[in-house]
Formats: sequence, C-alpha cells, structure tokens
Amino acid sequence: MTQLRYLADEGPAVGVHLMMVADREDAAAYGPLLDPLWRSLLRLTPVPDEHLADPWVGHAWTYEPVTVPPGSQVLHQVLAHIAAARRAWNR
Repeated sequence: MTQLRYLADEGPAVGVHLMMVADREDAAAYGPLLDPLWRSLLRLTPVPDEHLADPWVGHAWTYEPVTVPPGSQVLHQVLAHIAAARRAWNR
C-alpha cells in the first residue's frame, strides 16, 4: 500500500499516472491504510454536469460525458467488433 501511495503522489512528476477503478465499500475491507489514498484521488462521477474537485492541482471541473453523435454508426461498429472478437475467443 505504501508503494502504491508513493506512486500516486510522485508518479505524475515523472509522467506516471494511475487510474484506479474501485468502490469505496470494497476498499473499506483494506482498513485505514487505503483511506488516505482514496481521499486524495480524483473521483469521476457518472452524472453529467456534476462538479469535480481535483485534489492534485486544485481545479474544479464540470463533467461532460462524450456522446455518440445522432445517426452515427460508430457505437454499432465498435460493439459488432467486440462481439466478433468474443465469439472468436470462445471457439
């Protein structure tokens, strides 16, 4: 845990950034060791127009999710490629 915290604190200065996907309730199983790291991370919300506070640089951000333009086939094509890859993998 100490090494992870060090990487989170010092990594950006040398171009190393962490992306952690976690649930606070799941993280509670690790006890108080994980709590300081959890509080220091930028947490992204799935709610559009929600304000975010970046603890590292002190900026406030507004979350605007990227959406597929109306009529675009990009999402359909990506999902078709994923489905084909999964079918090929399960053979």
